[in-house]
Amino acid sequence: MHGLTIRTGLLQDNQVRVDEKCFYVDTEYTLYPVPFLKTISFIRDFVYLYRIGRQGQSVDPAKMLRLENDYDRVLASLLSFYKKCVHSEGCSPEKCTYIARIIARVAAGKIKILLSSPYGKTSRNKMIAFEERLKKHYPSIYAANQNRAVQLLRFSRYRLYPAAFGLLQIQNRRR
Repeated sequence: MHGLTIRTGLLQDNQVRVDEKCFYVDTEYTLYPVPFLKTISFIRDFVYLYRIGRQGQSVDPAKMLRLENDYDRVLASLLSFYKKCVHSEGCSPEKCTYIARIIARVAAGKIKILLSSPYGKTSRNKMIAFEERLKKHYPSIYAANQNRAVQLLRFSRYRLYPAAFGLLQIQNRRR
């Protein structure tokens, strides 16, 4: 969201709305207008400055875990949006691919939340079940994953779960 601005008229004319009273809606804001875009322009100047690494931020793993319901709500909304886009005339294959890649990053964030959950079979099984649902119902999004940690987990058939959990715990302590 920090790297874009959208003409207000485009949002209003197409009734683009994001979830309210909810964290993590910036992805909705950046994706929901995509089917209606005809042109884009790039500027060199920063439109918005986003600082990462501050304690208490919504992207802090501990806070993400506390706000998991918001994250799940936005992810469900994005997946529903994607399903509509794929079947829409206004959404070209290129736009669908772009949208799938962005949603794949959000899905990788869900894995991060599950790795921040208390260690054990329950969290691991939730992760595997989430990944299986994603692969079955949204194969394009599943395949669009670029996150190396998720790639390694998948490649290992989630046997690297203990190592991934431990590494994330060490990372979180350093913050």
